[in-house]
Amino acid sequence: MKKVHKLIMMACLGLAGVVFIAARGTEANSLESTTTGIQSLGMAVAPTGEVEAALASASLAEVATVKTTETATNAITNHKPTLKEKIAIRAAEKMAKRQMKASEPSKTTSKSQLVALLLCFFLGVLGIHRFYLGYTGIGVLMLLTGGLCGILTLIDFIRIILGDLGPRGGEYDDTL
Repeated sequence: MKKVHKLIMMACLGLAGVVFIAARGTEANSLESTTTGIQSLGMAVAPTGEVEAALASASLAEVATVKTTETATNAITNHKPTLKEKIAIRAAEKMAKRQMKASEPSKTTSKSQLVALLLCFFLGVLGIHRFYLGYTGIGVLMLLTGGLCGILTLIDFIRIILGDLGPRGGEYDDTL
C-alpha cells in the first residue's frame, strides 16, 4: 500500500513540475528554467560534476521529482539526453528501487511455535521445520543429510520447545 502512495506522490510531483515548466515557457535556456523550477520547488541543484554525489544523498521523493522534471523538460524541448545523463538517470532509478525495497514492510507471515514443533517432530529429519521458519539454507542441508543423522533435528526440537529457535527476522505470533 505504501508503494502505491509513493507512486501517486511521485506522479503528482511530476505533474506539478510539468505544469510549472509549461507555465514558465521555454523563453531563454531550458537548463536555466529547469534549474530555477527545481530551486523554486525547494530543492538544491547540483553542478554537473556533482550529480553522482547528489544522487547518493538524495531522498526518494527528490530523485523522483528530478527525474520527472528532467523527463518533462526533455519532452518539451525535444532534447536527447547525453550518455552521462542516461547513466545518472539509471543510477537514480536503481537508488529509488533500493529505497522502495528497503522501506517495504517485511513479508513475514504469522508463525506458530506449535506448528514448528510438530513439523520438527514428524518431519524433522527432512528439515521441513527449517523451511517453515525461513531458514532455507539449513533446511536444504538437513534435507540432504537426513537432519545430520538426526542430531540437528534433536537440537532443533529442544530449541523450539525453549523458544530459542524462532522465525527468521521476527518472533512467533503464537507460542506454547
